[in-house]
Amino acid sequence: MNITDKLYKEWAWRSKTGTPSFDNPEDVKILHNLMENLGVINEEDQSQEVTKQDIIAYIDQADLDDKQILKLFNRVKNFTNYRAVKDTVITKGFHQKIQKQYAKEIQDLLEDLPDVDNKKLVAYLQDESKQMEFPSNTRKDNLFSTISKTGLSNNVVKALARHTAQDEGKKGVGMGEIALALLFKNIDSAGKGDLTLNEKEFEIKGYNARLGNTKENQGSYIVKELGPKFDPYFDAVRRKQGSEGGFPAAIANYVKENPEEEKEVKDTLRVALRNVHGAPSVDEFFGTIDWTDPKSINYALQLMHFHSYAMKEGFSYFLSHDFGSGGKDLGDYVMVSGDPSSMAKQLLPYMKDGKITFERIRANQLGPRVMVK
Repeated sequence: MNITDKLYKEWAWRSKTGTPSFDNPEDVKILHNLMENLGVINEEDQSQEVTKQDIIAYIDQADLDDKQILKLFNRVKNFTNYRAVKDTVITKGFHQKIQKQYAKEIQDLLEDLPDVDNKKLVAYLQDESKQMEFPSNTRKDNLFSTISKTGLSNNVVKALARHTAQDEGKKGVGMGEIALALLFKNIDSAGKGDLTLNEKEFEIKGYNARLGNTKENQGSYIVKELGPKFDPYFDAVRRKQGSEGGFPAAIANYVKENPEEEKEVKDTLRVALRNVHGAPSVDEFFGTIDWTDPKSINYALQLMHFHSYAMKEGFSYFLSHDFGSGGKDLGDYVMVSGDPSSMAKQLLPYMKDGKITFERIRANQLGPRVMVK
């Protein structure tokens, strides 16, 4: 029995149906693993004697329809990109445990794209003189516009930007992180799913991403501490949208109509918010609040949450983009840099003009998600 017959027999035996198909992702994965083990697609093991004729013979005897033939053609055509991608993954400092995994995942992402797009990417990755640096200044911008100078296709950028993975510790790596590390020469892996930009920690968040813990019970504490007198205000606006609705609006309306209660409101919120975000983050923005303006309350509490998260994570650059569940995938992003206070203050103008938003503060959501629109 030649190598081709052995491969097909083993593939059929391992598949659930006994008749494997290229349309079934599980069957394709089984075949890929078999081919790796046989040395067909593993550049690190050349001990198996497999020739081009063996592969051609297998294809000739396999019962493939037009769709399967196209899929196989794309896979074979894209096979030579693996080494270029893996070399880049290694150069970027990703952990040894996940280098091969990342290279294979990226190769799979690209295999159905036009050949010309893949060739441009490989040429870009292999020639450092063609690679561009990611701008590190504070701004709102677009990833496609930023990368357009390289000549890379938007198809490639979008495929990479939407990819998620797991690092060597099984921690999630969010959308955009691997794309930015691959495409810009001043962005590298910092280990454990994090990146560096110009050798400083770089935090990236996709659309509707959460920024750490929220301690939601503190919102209930606030409502309880303010007592029955506050309840009608809370009930009246808790389900309304916009600046006239929700928890901040209830507080603003309560203070407007009961100015003598402002000190109690401030004291209660200060205690609860410090328990959520810590005193440094709360004190940084607490004095800026106009307690009769729901927007002012909302912005300040959102920035406290960001400031607290930035202090805990220790990053010097923060970028939020629109790739992700519910996002537009247009490539828009907002970028800030510096210490936690500076970054939070840089975010505020973008929040006010709607370029970046956080979930509205609610009694059960003191740690809102972030979104770029």
